[in-house]
Amino acid sequence: MNGLCYSLSSDRLAKPDAPLVENEKQGQAVEDPAAPHKKKNVFYYAFGEAGFSAHVSEEAGEVLLGAPGVYSWRGSAVRYRINEAGRLVEMFVARPDTLQDYGYFGYSVTAGRFMPGNNRPGRVQYAAGAPRASDTGKVFLFDLADGVADSGDGMAVLQELSGEQLGEYFGAAVLAEDVTGDGLADLLVGAPQHTTAEAGDAGRVYVFLNLGDGQLQRSESPLSVASREGESQLPDDSPQSHGARFGYALASAGDSNEDGYNDVWVGAPYEDDGRGAVYLFLGSPSGLRAAAAQRVAARDVHRDLRSFGFSMSATADVDGNGYSDLAVGAPLAGHAVVLLARPTARLTPRLTASISELSLTATSFVLSVCLQYASRRAQVQAAAAVLLSLEGPSVQLERAALQAGGAAGRQLRYTQPLQLGRLACANVTVLIRPGGREGHAMPDYTTPIDITMRFNLSDEASRRGASAVTPPTGGHHCDGFRRAAALSL
Repeated sequence: MNGLCYSLSSDRLAKPDAPLVENEKQGQAVEDPAAPHKKKNVFYYAFGEAGFSAHVSEEAGEVLLGAPGVYSWRGSAVRYRINEAGRLVEMFVARPDTLQDYGYFGYSVTAGRFMPGNNRPGRVQYAAGAPRASDTGKVFLFDLADGVADSGDGMAVLQELSGEQLGEYFGAAVLAEDVTGDGLADLLVGAPQHTTAEAGDAGRVYVFLNLGDGQLQRSESPLSVASREGESQLPDDSPQSHGARFGYALASAGDSNEDGYNDVWVGAPYEDDGRGAVYLFLGSPSGLRAAAAQRVAARDVHRDLRSFGFSMSATADVDGNGYSDLAVGAPLAGHAVVLLARPTARLTPRLTASISELSLTATSFVLSVCLQYASRRAQVQAAAAVLLSLEGPSVQLERAALQAGGAAGRQLRYTQPLQLGRLACANVTVLIRPGGREGHAMPDYTTPIDITMRFNLSDEASRRGASAVTPPTGGHHCDGFRRAAALSL
């Protein structure tokens, strides 16, 4: 129960490292706070569980292991340096003298450059979750001394973050990622057992933004299973959100949509009656966008998957297309799934009417509906699903209709072929009915005609070989129509 750490290269499994096997440190006699001047025997390295969590920092050339069972499950963190031969050296074990028994410090670990002005290249700080500390859970931002040590003096706590709800398991997952583009790491903290009035163990993710001096400030909008764009957003009381444990796992997605800001994946392994799902959230100058850009559900991958999203990693480009692919664990099904990232494209809409204002005698006008298709790596040709809709008061008054071919109605759906770097347009006739609804003799000249354009890259076109492009927001069903433009006359 001490824990082992294995290094796996492309061709071999290296001899495991065992950081907590020193015989004299398996148990210790320590001061008993309940009985002054007396000592009690505690498990120290025994049951340490080193490797329960792990983080590899390529920038710093380090490996950080969580060992939540050390010292009566107060927990600890073990740092190794990686030498030129790829072996783990210079072991440092942090002593959890000031932590609480059964807090599980080290249940999750991460590392990043939280502090500005570090002169030494590769200098990072660390964060570890203790999801049972103080009943709500805590996360500690800390630094470790250089060299080899097993001393409480070698661990300097920089900041403590606490959960908001009893038993929410705040700190079950942590991720250091710069989501605002300022060059400093921000921190995501999973609380997978957070409960709402409508759903138990729905889960949430707290976002702590770096203020620039290494201090982290909680964002006002935590992420949740209901944070999703489009018509298929899940309400808090949906069957999918109950027991979802959203935030059980976190992974960096890199800059998936090539807007200059890093994005993140969030796992909800027990959503949808235990099948699971993973969510993609996009970075921005103000932090992560509250609405998820993409949801990949287990039922859409394979019908037999269970606990999909229990663990995740997105550090490798498996197919060599320049994007990090996502590996997702589904342990209750005994499977791991690799989701290949597709190139991102950006669609820019333009709606132009053949007239600038409606005359009293006008019976129709032509609407030019255009999309500009741009991407760095996507294929040259693609297709977009387009939905034009009449909205607002003119719909109730039947003031206008959209016509394509012989049919006319309130909505018009069609597929628009696209070519990289070119503006693709289609002309639609808008019929004007000044008399309004049948039975209304008074003509209507004042109600504006509002037209909304919704669009998304069509996956059906991609499957036919036209393109292998993911929509800018990540949605993979063309029915979602994730983007919109509007025109009013």
